[in-house]
Amino acid sequence: MDFRQQIMTKEHQSILHALPDAVFLVDLDCRIQFANRAAQRLTGFALDDLIGLLCEGIFCSQLLRKEHCLIRNALHKGEELKNHRCYIRTKSGEELPVSINASPIFDEAGHVTGGLVSVRDLCETEKINAELVREKLHRDAILSSLNEALYTIDQDWHITSFNRAAEEITKYRAEEVLGRHCYEVLRANVCANACPVKETFERGVNVKDRDIIILDRFGVQKEVKVNTGILALSGQPPMGAVVSMRDLSYFNHLRQSLESRAQFMGIVGKNKKMLEIYQLIEEIADSPSTVLIQGESGTGKELVANAIQQLSSRKDKPFIKVNCSVFPETLLASELFGHVKGAFTDAHRDRKGRFEMANGGTIFLDEIGEASPAVQIKLLRVLQEKEFERVGGTETIKVDVRVIAATNQDLQKAVREKRFREDLYYRLNVIPIYLPPLRERKDDIPLLIDYFMEKFRLITKKEINDISDEALDMLMSYDYPGNIRELENAIEYAFARTKDNQITVEKLPLTIRQHASHRIGNHSAANYSAADPEYVRIRQALEKHRWNREEAAAALGISRTTLWRKMKRYNLL
Repeated sequence: MDFRQQIMTKEHQSILHALPDAVFLVDLDCRIQFANRAAQRLTGFALDDLIGLLCEGIFCSQLLRKEHCLIRNALHKGEELKNHRCYIRTKSGEELPVSINASPIFDEAGHVTGGLVSVRDLCETEKINAELVREKLHRDAILSSLNEALYTIDQDWHITSFNRAAEEITKYRAEEVLGRHCYEVLRANVCANACPVKETFERGVNVKDRDIIILDRFGVQKEVKVNTGILALSGQPPMGAVVSMRDLSYFNHLRQSLESRAQFMGIVGKNKKMLEIYQLIEEIADSPSTVLIQGESGTGKELVANAIQQLSSRKDKPFIKVNCSVFPETLLASELFGHVKGAFTDAHRDRKGRFEMANGGTIFLDEIGEASPAVQIKLLRVLQEKEFERVGGTETIKVDVRVIAATNQDLQKAVREKRFREDLYYRLNVIPIYLPPLRERKDDIPLLIDYFMEKFRLITKKEINDISDEALDMLMSYDYPGNIRELENAIEYAFARTKDNQITVEKLPLTIRQHASHRIGNHSAANYSAADPEYVRIRQALEKHRWNREEAAAALGISRTTLWRKMKRYNLL
């Protein structure tokens, strides 16, 4: 009996075929033993052609290659792989973005016999990175490995299975609902006259992405999206139906946060690098691991620390901030770890340090690169052992504190130059976050300008709601050695000087105007031909829209600022 026959019944296959997501059953060598119909639709391969393929044959990711395959490593360790983003290569050669989850499948003796890999097409699901909740596998290995909220019913509407994800949404335990009618348990707003399961039974078709409202065990309304399918063995009459549910409130949040957002927890920007940072923050917020935020001054490191704290399970616990650069060595040690009475001249009483104050919560160590060697040793101990002594004291104090550190220094260089302890660096750099300077994300400058203009409109009560194209172009061309903080200062300066409703070039700081003059004086206009396709396309768009730059830019699919620069290049102003 092969691996698939050992753990799969025809009923299991029927359930998997009814699911909207692609599902692969693999052995310990990551060779596909089963694929459902959704996998066939996603890949373009016939089901028989998928059987026997290695995962690396269809997943386009270096992390899924044979020698260090994440799926294989997870299965051999009996662990789960969650929400790994990669690409799947279809039969036609097209590469589609997907999110994969893998769970080990155990036999009755507790040994891993293979794994279940579910694949979500991020194009078809509006690029929502679905968070699938994995629970302990039971005897029914296949159903327990599925993390979509799922239940099955017989033809008399009795619930026959109810997985753990369904328990999470409804707040019922499986043993409380098995054998009961589904309409008694869910009490949906469509049970009486528009039931999607009834439609599936009567018409014999699957219902996809139907939005309904159910009541959980405590009577709380839940908006869910349901998919239904017929549950039947091949060539046999229907045995019932399978229903999957997704909590819409959660997925709406994901869609809003992952799709072209311009702000995230107070951080402004939708540059690709920033969107990746937003996703990383969401993924690691609840982890207790230490985070090291690196970036130049003015890039917003403290905002990232704030976002991590606000999204974490410690958000209601203390969040203590310390700037390590403003204290001399002896005072920094006292500030972080506290001191006992008489420890030094001004120590007139016992005093708690910031780590004690942050117990149960989070501490943010800004400018960690400025910590002295002596303080570095104490920090290493508290990171390793979760304990320390106050300055001048002998009592060991234990704490539960998550550490987020930040620096504008190159700590790797500091380690090489023996200015920063290597062991402390690696203790801090468990989860690294690098914030790009503003010159590497200039497409965010218009968003930041709008954000700061709104901020200073509220502060100054001035009705300044516009900025001239020339001023915008000048702000876009500047490299901002002071990063976002310098841009904010420039807008504040312009607000102070502007009396009407538009910021013009003359109201910008001198450093920015001098930079623009230098750039213009040292760069001649680009050579071009009237037959240049880009020149022709831009001129036609401008003429079609009566030289309205905003409408022309929208038609060309570029920003107004980009259009302005191209018009200057082609002498179309």
